[in-house]
Amino acid sequence: MKGGHGMNLVINERILGQLEEVKQDRPDGEIDELVNCGVAFAEERYGEVDTCIIVDVEDSGDTAWIILEILTKSNIKLGLDVTKDYDYDGDITVTPVYGA
Repeated sequence: MKGGHGMNLVINERILGQLEEVKQDRPDGEIDELVNCGVAFAEERYGEVDTCIIVDVEDSGDTAWIILEILTKSNIKLGLDVTKDYDYDGDITVTPVYGA
């Protein structure tokens, strides 16, 4: 997993094992898709993303989600909950948790 557009992608050390488990349970690129949706959400509203930190990740079978902490190049900091629900056509929902 790597950041696009020169963005720094950081994974919270505490969740490394959990992230690997979730990646094994989900098809290739699925977690990357959630990260990309969160970054796109932030960039559309607040400008270019400088750093994206994966704070938490979970897979409950019918739902996968990640918590991202994002810092934009204009120093806006926000937290996002990015969820993919497999019961409803795989829709992805991005919900701001804090910040901007």
